[in-house]
Amino acid sequence: MKDIHDIRPPMNVGVDPGIFITIGAISGAIILGILLFILIRKWLKNRTTGKDAPLRLPLIPAYESAIQKIDLLMTKERADLRQFYFELTTILREYIGRSFNFRAAEMTSQEFVTHLQGLCLDIEVKHRVSRFHAQTDPIKYAGITPDKARVDNDLSDIKTLIETIETHLIDKKKSDQSQTPSDTGTAHPRLKGGV
Repeated sequence: MKDIHDIRPPMNVGVDPGIFITIGAISGAIILGILLFILIRKWLKNRTTGKDAPLRLPLIPAYESAIQKIDLLMTKERADLRQFYFELTTILREYIGRSFNFRAAEMTSQEFVTHLQGLCLDIEVKHRVSRFHAQTDPIKYAGITPDKARVDNDLSDIKTLIETIETHLIDKKKSDQSQTPSDTGTAHPRLKGGV
């Protein structure tokens, strides 16, 4: 019996599965800790935001804002006339858009002029705004350079145009207020046909 050797006990070969369980538990605890930290931070931020939120400044009326921007544009150096006309057009569009409650600044020139036709404005004012867009689009998009006299003239024309529109709106508001509630109807006072 000397030829028979004892059988050795089984040997562990490979990786211990306990290591994977330990790594998984530690990773899960780390992820859970990060999520808990984010949630607590968000909760604390939301809790304090209501108390310490900065006060919002009142919105400057459309007319005052437009006149301030035009006055500022008058003082700026006009080295880049293309940019100057973009700013001047934006001032006019923002004023009309805010006055008649539509997103005029986001429209193309054609969309804006088309929408303008439906507003309760004097026909001459509509023509002046349309003409301004037709004359300034080549400056803004085709690189045509106007002379200094035209630039000064356009700037004063837009200021006068905004003042004319504002006077019209004030007069319309006064006439609407002087009418009895049964005479006014349901249409918005600044829009034609309640549009």
